[in-house]
Amino acid sequence: LAISSAHFGLAQTQHWNTQAREKSQRMASAALNQLVLSKADEAIPLLTEGTRADPTDPLPFMLLGMALNMKGRYQEALDALKQAYALDSKARETYLTVGFSHFLSRRYEQAINIWVKVLQSNPDVVQIYTNIGYAYLRDGKLEEAENNLRECAKRSTYSQAAYRGLMLLHYLNGNFPIARSAGQQAGSACGRQ
Repeated sequence: LAISSAHFGLAQTQHWNTQAREKSQRMASAALNQLVLSKADEAIPLLTEGTRADPTDPLPFMLLGMALNMKGRYQEALDALKQAYALDSKARETYLTVGFSHFLSRRYEQAINIWVKVLQSNPDVVQIYTNIGYAYLRDGKLEEAENNLRECAKRSTYSQAAYRGLMLLHYLNGNFPIARSAGQQAGSACGRQ
């Protein structure tokens, strides 16, 4: 009797956990539909409910962080993203989003540090170089910005954002011919995508 009672308790706990996860996933899915339509105001309550339904599911926390970012509520976004990361420290998307939250709140050094960590464990995601390059550009570190933007452009001929960053960087430096060339490369990269 003790064994079957313990087995029943375990099965019941697993059933409850499954129901909670299903609800959090349903809320996350509904919220994602709203986010695609740029309706962060509609997504935030759904995601908040999803985080309450299953506080062990990282997905609604990550999406909540993205939605809060869209509304300019950066500290709340970071809090949600930190929770998503605590639940799934291997989620590259969470790291990228935390970096964007820092970037949007003008904490460029923190964004760069996070994106460098992501790049170290994901060297094949060359777009991260562009993120780092733009953060350096915003922080006024033009040489570091150029190095990262060039690295992305070198590794991916389809990186329109990297060429646009190089165009902006050289335009700000008064190097108009180089800026024009980067702009042309951005235009041709756009045509290849």
